[in-house]
Amino acid sequence: MKKLICLTLALLLLGTLLAGCGKKPADTPATGEPDDSTAAAPETTLAPEAPVVEYFNAEAFLQKLVADHPEASAKELCEAMLEDPYFTLFSVESTEYYYPGLNYEYAPEGIRESSCAVDYMSGSGALVYVFVPEAGTDAEALSKALVENAEPGWMANENPLDKVESFVLDGKVFLAMYRSDMEPLTGTIAAKPGDFVEMFHTWCAEHPDGTSLEAARYLAGHQKIAAMDVYEVAEGPLTGFVDFESQDEIQITGFAEGAVLNPQIFPNTFIGYVFRLEEGADQEAFIAMLRENANLNWNVCVTAGTMFTEADGNLVLFMMGDE
Repeated sequence: MKKLICLTLALLLLGTLLAGCGKKPADTPATGEPDDSTAAAPETTLAPEAPVVEYFNAEAFLQKLVADHPEASAKELCEAMLEDPYFTLFSVESTEYYYPGLNYEYAPEGIRESSCAVDYMSGSGALVYVFVPEAGTDAEALSKALVENAEPGWMANENPLDKVESFVLDGKVFLAMYRSDMEPLTGTIAAKPGDFVEMFHTWCAEHPDGTSLEAARYLAGHQKIAAMDVYEVAEGPLTGFVDFESQDEIQITGFAEGAVLNPQIFPNTFIGYVFRLEEGADQEAFIAMLRENANLNWNVCVTAGTMFTEADGNLVLFMMGDE
């Protein structure tokens, strides 16, 4: 009897479930009104696409270089490279006594002439060699030997060169070492300290919240005065501010942050700083203090001819150098 009752209850429960299968859910409108779930999704605003950056293609560049200068010597080809925005900071280096970026113990053989365009200014150490082999020299073997003896870390840079390529074009052998993210350099390039003044104001206008270190790096990366180190400085004794007569240690204070543009090779008449002052600081008094304590003969061996002070917003540019 109990089994019969249980079976009857089970059949009733199954019937109830089947009856409910054809019904709409409780939260579904029973009328003919459209369901909110079918409403059009809100339009999505797509972010603007980032500009496409064209990085350096060594093979394509050199092919065009050779085609445009079919009769050029190795040195003339290197000089022609400097006209391109990718090579703005490069200079032509003699290979008579030394091969930059190559194994020091290696000397290419079977060479009639060679030249090199190398980047010392930015400190990247990127370079392009042009070799003109002597008659009978195996150009392909020379190309392979150059790659084997290339030292992409020769400048001991934090961002080493990651591209080492060699090409045989029109009988000449090319070796290129560079960074894969190498980009063309545009805009004003300073050839003397005074050129930095307008560049400084332009940069400040485009970067109203920029730091002193960012400004200094920009200036150092857009000049052909000297290869420079750029780093932060704090309040205290600073290069270029010295009193040789009293031998007193001069303290430069009154700034929130600072950065120096310091030439890598001395003696050099140039020294530059970018300081950021706190909001509301007495800018004129700070500049007067810099000028009062700066010494154009700070490097003893050479004397700077000019002192520059410029202010823009809460940034102050200070330089000594020759025009």
